[in-house]
Amino acid sequence: VAANWDPKAATRQLTPSTPSLNGTTLSWDAVSGGLGYAIVKNGKVCAFTTSTQYVVDDSSATYAIRVANEMGGLSPLSANSSTGIESVITDSSSESPIYFNTLGQRVSPSTRGILIQKGKKTVRR
Repeated sequence: VAANWDPKAATRQLTPSTPSLNGTTLSWDAVSGGLGYAIVKNGKVCAFTTSTQYVVDDSSATYAIRVANEMGGLSPLSANSSTGIESVITDSSSESPIYFNTLGQRVSPSTRGILIQKGKKTVRR
């Protein structure tokens, strides 16, 4: 009846391209098969668009992209989220450990989930 129908193709996870932030314009490459994009600001979806550009309201926030497939399922976050931060200053003399989440946001050492310390990932349950 539906000999050419392939449900796996319609629900496959798409891979988002890495976004870049230029001033207040977030942009990324189009993803073949993607029907739209979810804009993720500081870890939360804040907007949807079919364009490959989005004007942000806070250039100091952290942004990422998720791609919607044919069935509306969203991809994982883009590999590298963009931020308005232009440089990073480190303080190696700090005695207390500094942890970051997978979005690059500084978090408390007691935070649960995937944490990054000195470039190494750890899971805290």
